[in-house]
Amino acid sequence: MVIGSLHCPVSGGDYKSWGRRANPPDFLTPSASKHRHRPVNPFHAHSATEKRTSNMSIADHNGTWKQLSAENFIALLDVIGVSDEVRARFKASDAALVTSVAVEGDTVTWSTGTQTGVTISKNTYSWGQEFEEASLDGKRRMTIHTYEGGSKILTVIPNFDGQGTPMNMTREVVDGNKVVIISYKGITANLIYEKI
Repeated sequence: MVIGSLHCPVSGGDYKSWGRRANPPDFLTPSASKHRHRPVNPFHAHSATEKRTSNMSIADHNGTWKQLSAENFIALLDVIGVSDEVRARFKASDAALVTSVAVEGDTVTWSTGTQTGVTISKNTYSWGQEFEEASLDGKRRMTIHTYEGGSKILTVIPNFDGQGTPMNMTREVVDGNKVVIISYKGITANLIYEKI
């Protein structure tokens, strides 16, 4: 809705507010990555070097996805401090997410819900632009999404805990499965979904 620590390529002009900080985190410094936000058509893959995702696009996130595995995810929810209700929802063995994504230019509308029609989240945003979004614990935080090519999307919440600690997440369709990786406070959760 790829193992190890994640690094954010959204630096410099892509996330201007960090320029006001004396010591921005390493993952937001220009030296951390050579990537910069660039206008692309998200419905057409453009990276010939990514063999497994060369034919993927953001549209491949559309559909109903059932969780196959969730390594370290409950531990991550514990660190975040989510409610028992939210934790129980993610623990459900039959949990499945319905994802719908629509892209018009650089504007993205991304919806996630359940198979019974309950909407978990729906957000409209522009690539590389900061906006307020509901997080895993239900609280709203400033977030930035960057389109990385193919089906890969990088999400960064630079100040998740109010003390400058970032949360990083990537979402990508690889070999027909959706791979979601979330990193926060030294814990990396790896979630894999299959389309049903």
